[in-house]
Amino acid sequence: MTIIKKDSILIVDDALINIQFLFDLLTQSGFEVAVAQNGERALEVAEEALPDLILLDIMMPGIDGFETLTRLKSNSKSKSQIDSRRKNVFSGTVSCGYRT
Repeated sequence: MTIIKKDSILIVDDALINIQFLFDLLTQSGFEVAVAQNGERALEVAEEALPDLILLDIMMPGIDGFETLTRLKSNSKSKSQIDSRRKNVFSGTVSCGYRT
């Protein structure tokens, strides 16, 4: 028997309306979704769940998205996950739907 793991996505945002919209859209599309409302919690969830994709808000209270990403990259467990998937995705900031 083959076990198929759903693609997993971590949503990191402090705005509940954004979380709800993305959560509903992604779960209805068949993704396994985890949520964190701040950078500190995102670091914990990312280390436990090792998501395939992280949708990371930049402007959040506490540590912002840039600092969260820096810490994810410095953590050996999450860094290996980031490095193994880097060749398949672009890295950068998306603002209002445009890559910057």
